[in-house]
Amino acid sequence: MGRFASGAALAGIALGCLFLGACSSGTSTHVVANSVPKNVSLTPSPNISLELGKTLVLTATAKNGAGAPLAETFAYQSSDPAVVTVAKNGNMCAGTWDSVTAPVVCTPGSTGTAQVVATAQGVSSPSVTVFVHQHITNIVISKIPNQPPTLSTICLSKGAPSGPEGALYQASAFSGNVDITPSVGPFAWQSVNVTGQTTSAVSLSTPVPGSTQCPAGQQGVCLNQQRATANSPGTSLFFASASGANSQPLQFNTCPIQTISLSALDNSSTSFLVNTGVSTTLNATVTDILGMPLTGVPLTWSSSNPADVRVSGEPARCSEA
Repeated sequence: MGRFASGAALAGIALGCLFLGACSSGTSTHVVANSVPKNVSLTPSPNISLELGKTLVLTATAKNGAGAPLAETFAYQSSDPAVVTVAKNGNMCAGTWDSVTAPVVCTPGSTGTAQVVATAQGVSSPSVTVFVHQHITNIVISKIPNQPPTLSTICLSKGAPSGPEGALYQASAFSGNVDITPSVGPFAWQSVNVTGQTTSAVSLSTPVPGSTQCPAGQQGVCLNQQRATANSPGTSLFFASASGANSQPLQFNTCPIQTISLSALDNSSTSFLVNTGVSTTLNATVTDILGMPLTGVPLTWSSSNPADVRVSGEPARCSEA
């Protein structure tokens, strides 16, 4: 009897092992790790200028370590809800939303600045600074006084001995007769070519913090400034804008070209011989109306007899120069 019980027990253990083996061999375990964002970004950035009571949709994006986008649910936070509130869908109000889950009415709040960030799984975007201001009725741009003298009062030379000449300009925003420039934040600057001008005569750049134009600790003063520098000979217009308002454009004149002289490389003569099938390099010396030599100026080359001599860019015929 004891032997029978013992044998039955062993059989049961063996049978149990078979069932366990069958179960384990028919299943597998998959471990899926949640992909945590490597970084989160928010656009527009890094600064936004918004009129009281106006709205703007923010776009948040999350990417993993490989740079691939991730589908995430974002939370938005404002450092000053009295100035800016952001709904759960990313719609931003320069004031206070009636509801952050189903926003409809944006009630104007206080003017000022607020920092806004988007967060996903504990990872936050760089903050965006939002400047909330009163309605802009007019923007005026003007040249900042007491700047170093230039070679001429009629134009700025690209070939000046110390480098292309330029001047510092500032934009001022008004709401009626009230100057609201400090509350507007950075202005957007843009140049426009006049008829016949194929490349801009002006190069626009923001003063570098810590430079003589924008001393350290005074970056806020430079938010409305822009440096205009001589670029291509000719005339262009430039203007400043903020919150959909544009200034009247100013005209910028880069000293035009006065003379262009050609010579062969290592040969100052204006006349030379070139054997058939042989090419030579030509140098063009360009000067503006102030007598300053210019470099980096786009030139169009042509030959009076392309059947015998052509320059680079013309269809090949016989020989080239």
